[in-house]
Amino acid sequence: MQKNPVEFKKRRDFGAIFTDTFVFIGQEFRPLAMAVLYFSFPFILVAAISMFLFFHRFMPFFANPEAIVPSGFMKDILFFYFFMIVLFLVSKLMFISTINNYIALYVERGRGNFTAADVSHRIGSNFWPMLGTAILAGLMISIGTLFCLLPGIYLAVSLSFIYITLIYENKGFGDALSRTFELSNRQWWWTFLILLVMYIIISVVLMIPYFIYFALSVGSFISLNLNHQPDPDQLVAFMKGYSIVLAIIVIISSLLQAIPWVAMALQYFNLVEMKNSESADSIR
Repeated sequence: MQKNPVEFKKRRDFGAIFTDTFVFIGQEFRPLAMAVLYFSFPFILVAAISMFLFFHRFMPFFANPEAIVPSGFMKDILFFYFFMIVLFLVSKLMFISTINNYIALYVERGRGNFTAADVSHRIGSNFWPMLGTAILAGLMISIGTLFCLLPGIYLAVSLSFIYITLIYENKGFGDALSRTFELSNRQWWWTFLILLVMYIIISVVLMIPYFIYFALSVGSFISLNLNHQPDPDQLVAFMKGYSIVLAIIVIISSLLQAIPWVAMALQYFNLVEMKNSESADSIR
């Protein structure tokens, strides 16, 4: 039985946004997953591999104080770490762009009326505006967090609509910034609650591989003689295993970010419809 497509342009309460987020992901899982696989997963995979290589290359020197540290060690760490961070930022940008461009095409053309090539074209056409917006929004949130945690949280929630606004309404950064604050201020606390619940769900899911790995590692640590210096080789082996698990978790975490971004798109259209209906009532 063919289910009705999810209609984004409608008003929703918290429960409807929560439910329709998973309904949309379930209905669009195959085409959405293919879009992610083509346009963002390669970047996510490269970023995860870079993190694995970072741990694999440098952590043994920290686990074994007697290891001979090569010259330029700290310089190599900083360079590799900076390179890894850049890869993660690019992978995050491509993922956000893929999800939001897919949703914009879904709303504009309807379910099943666009292809991966359409998503690709759309991603390419707004890549540079998205990159500039990501940098400026990231700076705003970072500065707010430096002064105090609460301004950072406020800005992070308020700016959660900026990408869908930029893509769907085809606005520049300044106009998109004004628009996202205008919308988020209408239901800031509800938006915060939606994000909080979605990230709690993601955190619970991500705890599973952590628990599995640490449960399997307990036996090896019990065998250590706690009254003496732990064997550096065992610590190195543990760290290498941990780096593999961490890389897998990074991949899973990146893919699960589809949940809050779909929820934010639904909340964005909810707030737009709410504003439009109030404007229509005022004209009457």
